[in-house]
Amino acid sequence: MFGLNSEFGVFYLISLAFVSTLMYLLHCIINSYRVLVTSDNSGLIETIQNSISIHSIKKYAYAKKLNEKGFMFTLFDYFVKV
Repeated sequence: MFGLNSEFGVFYLISLAFVSTLMYLLHCIINSYRVLVTSDNSGLIETIQNSISIHSIKKYAYAKKLNEKGFMFTLFDYFVKV
């Protein structure tokens, strides 16, 4: 349907509006990263030092049993409980 180039362009425009609004409302700093499109369905994403993936956060939470039984653990829960 859409190639990686067009998806990245749309993502870039949306993220500019979203990030600037979020930074204004929350008074926070958001770091961006670079994406190098190598073909229509592949690319390279810049790694970010001192960061943690969502998968790692959820894995940690379930290992420590921070989630309530029957409910999915969210990022909000992580920042509230940890």
